[in-house]
Amino acid sequence: LLRPKSDAPCYVGRSKGKKFVKNGISLGKDAEISTTHGKFLVEAGLGNLGPTFYFVDVGSTNGTFLEGEQLEPEKLVRLTEGMELRLGSSNLKIMLS
Repeated sequence: LLRPKSDAPCYVGRSKGKKFVKNGISLGKDAEISTTHGKFLVEAGLGNLGPTFYFVDVGSTNGTFLEGEQLEPEKLVRLTEGMELRLGSSNLKIMLS
């Protein structure tokens, strides 16, 4: 369970560093994931609009895949309910509720 804030992304990777343990995901047993693989970002909503969530692959060695297609590094991908990201050999299902 991640709770990204607009001023602090949540990182995902193989590292067991503080930024992963405190507010991120450490997948240390997945040898195909980069030390810092990607990050989750949130953009605060305006008015009645809720927040918008994004994922960015930060230039990982083996890439990130969405529905079988590799994401472009450093490009924001808007997340929606039920999406599945594959990072290394790990699958992450997006649940926004």
